[in-house]
Amino acid sequence: MKSLVAYNLNSESSLTLEQREVPVPKNDEVVVEIHAAALNPLDEDVKSGYIPFAKNPPIILGNEGAGIVKSKNSKFPIGTKVIIQGNDIGVKNDGTFQENICIPIKYLIPLPKEYSFEEGAALSVSYLTAYSALDYYCNLEKISNEWIIVTGASGSVGLAALQIISALNLKPIAVVSTKVREKQLNDLGYKHIINLDIEEINEGINRITENSGVQIALDTLGGDITDKLLNSLNKKGKLICIGYKKSVNANINILTLISNSIEIIGYDIYALSDAYKTNVLNKIYYLANQGLIRPIIGDSYLLEDWFGAFNSMKSRKILGKTIFKIN
Repeated sequence: MKSLVAYNLNSESSLTLEQREVPVPKNDEVVVEIHAAALNPLDEDVKSGYIPFAKNPPIILGNEGAGIVKSKNSKFPIGTKVIIQGNDIGVKNDGTFQENICIPIKYLIPLPKEYSFEEGAALSVSYLTAYSALDYYCNLEKISNEWIIVTGASGSVGLAALQIISALNLKPIAVVSTKVREKQLNDLGYKHIINLDIEEINEGINRITENSGVQIALDTLGGDITDKLLNSLNKKGKLICIGYKKSVNANINILTLISNSIEIIGYDIYALSDAYKTNVLNKIYYLANQGLIRPIIGDSYLLEDWFGAFNSMKSRKILGKTIFKIN
């Protein structure tokens, strides 16, 4: 079977497409024939050696995917279409960039009705990140009629957050930086958009909320955006930091932080319990089956063109997820 393997983990590392034997499952595992696997920034981080707890090479990358159950097990009949959730695959264990994978049964959920393999492959990581980051610190089920601002709203996590916020009858504000991204989100039905090429965050918030302000911010960008969000939140607001696409450094005004009693929260999915993540995935699965959320697929590649796939993801020129079509 085809497998995309990393033999070195550093900034200059390459990947090797090679033939391997189909794996044999252990007692708690099932063989899944992978039809699609999503590419995430985590894969680039592992490949570049930025994840200290990653499995020593060789390692097969890929943190999520979708396919068909091919071996007998206690839960899923052979032929069941399933999603492979993230957890530690592609990080501590071999991942989804291969034609077949042995995976613990607990990491599988049925493919939502009317979902393609590509959409299923893109469901777990971005949506789990967005939902859990907001829910763990803000308890989404206990808030209503709330504005939530999302930076990097055209990225995979940002798009997932917008869909989740809308599905829960809350009010998303999308932050983008170009007219093209503004139009793309507008075409998707999002009307409350701040284009940083035209206005500042605080100006956009005041315009959209009619000066009532925002209590919750989900920041995927970092850098000076974090400081601008801090200065734009209401008293006792929550600023949840989940990414650093713009920069890992931010200039924080401590006086603003103290005088407005704002919480700045650093989110790490690996700090959450498996039980909590499973609970969140069940909620995401419910929303997916109700047709309330649906991943946006940007472009797709074969494993042979892994270099083009990684470049596409890193360029951020395409709206939606980059996918490997495998079987």
